[in-house]
Amino acid sequence: GCSEKVSDSEASIPNVSLNKQIPFSNGINDSDVSSATASSQTPAIGTDSSCASCPPCTTVSLCTPCTTLPHNASTTTSAESEDLIAKNWVYFKATNAWYKVLNNHSLWVRWERAESACIKEGGHLVSIHSDVENQFIYGLATGDHWCTHATIGLKSDANDEQNLHWSDFSLFDYQNWKNGTSPQFESNGDAYCGYMASDKWGPWDMFNCGNTYGLCAVCKTTNF
Repeated sequence: GCSEKVSDSEASIPNVSLNKQIPFSNGINDSDVSSATASSQTPAIGTDSSCASCPPCTTVSLCTPCTTLPHNASTTTSAESEDLIAKNWVYFKATNAWYKVLNNHSLWVRWERAESACIKEGGHLVSIHSDVENQFIYGLATGDHWCTHATIGLKSDANDEQNLHWSDFSLFDYQNWKNGTSPQFESNGDAYCGYMASDKWGPWDMFNCGNTYGLCAVCKTTNF
């Protein structure tokens, strides 16, 4: 083993240039992002640097035994990959996940509608688990799509604003708050939802989930 507010709902999606350069130096290797031409092979599973002596295993903050892949390991066939790329999903090898930006600023909807739109596309609003993933999403949203802000899958409980969770039920194990501190919420019984700002490195903030915002939304899936 190894050691170790809201976006567009039913928006029409403009084409994503998969060959674009992410407009900042973020340590992401271009080979981590799928090319515009679908690969003839299933996307490779990323290898954590701490697992160099092990067979390849899925990139996670704490590696699982390399002989056992987690339940969400990619089983995407080449035909499925071609289909996803045709539908403007972008594969990121470092996270072994696919991402899609929904961008239509003429639609002003609540966070729940943005989440429903991602579910309709086959995923959820994006969950973020590392600096590398956060920077990739920032580049994706602010690159071809020119998003000023982007809705993400973070949401608080209505009766406990400090209890945050991702809409895809993944672990809340990473945060990148604006100004370096978690936001302060009014104790009014309302739920708060997350968005990524267009400031450098894509810091997060929260808005009242009951309000409507003309934002982009970023979807994510590992289920194909």
